[in-house]
This record gives sequence, C-alpha cells and structure tokens, in this order.
Amino acid sequence: MSGKSYRVTEIARLDVEDIGRYTNKTWGKRQRNDYLRALFNRFEFLAEFPYSGQKHDNIREGLLGFSEGAHMIFYRINADGIDILRVLHQRMSLEERL
Repeated sequence: MSGKSYRVTEIARLDVEDIGRYTNKTWGKRQRNDYLRALFNRFEFLAEFPYSGQKHDNIREGLLGFSEGAHMIFYRINADGIDILRVLHQRMSLEERL
C-alpha cells in the first residue's frame, strides 16, 4: 500500500449522510451499514488506484467518476491521494450538481 489518502469534501459528506438516511429508511440499518461500508471501501480503493475512474473532463477538467452500487463517486486526484467531491445517484443530473 502506498499510503495514499482520501479527503471527503463537506458537500460529499452531506451526500453520504443523505444516502445513509435514505437507505436506512428504505431498507433498514443493516443494509445502510453495508452500503456505507462499501462506499468508504471504494474511497480507499480509489485513493490507492486513482486512475481507475472514468474521466469526466466534459463536465469539469480533472474530474473522475467511479460507480459504486446505485451511486457515482466523483473525485479529483491531488498530491496526497484524492478529494471526494460528490457522491450522486446515477439518475441525478450531473452537470447541475458538479
């Protein structure tokens, strides 16, 4: 492991909280915990392998995205790892939210 890290922006943190609330309400606590764990595991994976994501330069220069479950993790690479910018449901309009 190279020691790369990830930083979750405030708006991405709010996205994750909303995802947790919705998942808990719709599918229960266990599914919420499993889904959030999968998201955070994916954050760690992307920090370690930042070029795994698909480029979205048409939306914003340097923006990458990676699908996890029903959501897309948007991030950018920095010197120490990655910045998680948003975690959006795949049906959301990306251009409006990024």
